[in-house]
Amino acid sequence: MGVVAGSAAAVVPAPAGGRSITSFPDRDFVSLGGYAQGSTVTVEVVRNDTVVGVAHDATPQDDPKTAGIFDGIVDVNHPGGACWEGVTPDIRPGDAIRATEINAAAATTITEQTVTQNVVVTQPATNDPAGSLTVTVKGTAQDALGNPLPLDQLEQRMVSSSKDRFDENGKRAISAPGEGTIAYDASGSIHWTATYTLSAADVQRAIGSQSRIMWLGADPAAEN
Repeated sequence: MGVVAGSAAAVVPAPAGGRSITSFPDRDFVSLGGYAQGSTVTVEVVRNDTVVGVAHDATPQDDPKTAGIFDGIVDVNHPGGACWEGVTPDIRPGDAIRATEINAAAATTITEQTVTQNVVVTQPATNDPAGSLTVTVKGTAQDALGNPLPLDQLEQRMVSSSKDRFDENGKRAISAPGEGTIAYDASGSIHWTATYTLSAADVQRAIGSQSRIMWLGADPAAEN
């Protein structure tokens, strides 16, 4: 949660269940999901109570791959999505990504936000040791005080950059925990390692994929 710009009293809640706000600081890209059809959504990047980036009145979109469900997707600074107005913000850890949804039909205005966390991949998927069926991904995860984030709030993902799918699960992505495991390297350390044992073909898919580390929110079970 965070403080509304210019007001030390108001608190902005995390997204309600069914909605999500995801920040991709390496790409200055944000992705929202679960917003109402026919509404408009303004997305802001807020740093130290000051708005440093904004995209006004984006229209939630549907994913045609999910028949019968309106996905309510809003992307900013991503192909097919909305654009930052004026200057593209350099999204950093600690920046709040704030979404304000105006639903004229329901006569509601909802403001929610998430805070960009300091989670980083320092070593993308690597065949370790070379020639084995083991793949490792390494990185760091820390809070504003430099302490390790709770492990259950982290998920490492490898996402195929093509339409290729992993033998492990038949999907474009594998994750740890899930298909792999993730753990801190030592007690109190901010350094984590994700480890996978895969087929030879999946090892090559993993090496060629995008290695990501995701913060799942303060309450991962809420899926928001």
